[in-house]
Amino acid sequence: HYKLGLSQVEARLVEFKNQEIKFCEKIRGLEFKVESRTDRMKSLTKELEELKKEKEGLDTKLIGFQTASKDLDNLLESQRTDKNKEGLGYCTVPPPPAQVYSPPKKDMSWKGLPEFADDSITDYSRPLPTIESLSQVEARLVEFKKQEIKLCEKIRGLEFDVKNKNNKIKRLMNELEQVKKEKKGLDSKLTGFKSAFKDLDTLLGSQRSNKNKEGLGYSVVPPPAQVYSSLKKDMSWTGLLKFTDDTITDYNRPSPSI
Repeated sequence: HYKLGLSQVEARLVEFKNQEIKFCEKIRGLEFKVESRTDRMKSLTKELEELKKEKEGLDTKLIGFQTASKDLDNLLESQRTDKNKEGLGYCTVPPPPAQVYSPPKKDMSWKGLPEFADDSITDYSRPLPTIESLSQVEARLVEFKKQEIKLCEKIRGLEFDVKNKNNKIKRLMNELEQVKKEKKGLDSKLTGFKSAFKDLDTLLGSQRSNKNKEGLGYSVVPPPAQVYSSLKKDMSWTGLLKFTDDTITDYNRPSPSI
């Protein structure tokens, strides 16, 4: 009976050893998945932060163009008379408000079970079989059972970690796509504002007359004054000698001669 019991325990011990090897291989695979997904999450987070910064810059540019377009439109409106408003096809439509997307902050930290915080398995080699007593084998069997439970719990923790990181990666990718779409929309709006701003500036230049050029940065230079200086007349007459003293002293009408 002793040998039979010993052989049965040893058989179970071999089974546990084989199971331990499978567990160790599965743990190595799960640890690799966790590491690769962690790197993937870091890459996605970095790309997302860069896109958010670009989007913030586009939001700032868009607000600037909206303000400049509004100021230019007001200036054009002030220069436009009631007469030339008719038939130009103007329709004052306020620009849509800037939609600033502020996604919720993600908690990228994951805290596993504290008892497995430092439970690295470094030796995966199969131990060599030795001839032991039944009590020693049973003691080792109990130890392997405890180790099996510990490995199973670690596998469950790693599987949960992988699943959790997969969900976070999925959320990051969805958020990344959303930010890309919003950035594309902002690029389109900026292009439209640039084109409209240019057309509005051209129209403003065509509607501006020479009269209202004053005060808009134009310098009106008056024409040079031409002072007319008439020729001085020589009132002295140096004609015949008998007219040198031609002073009239008698203003009576002469009597008609018979």
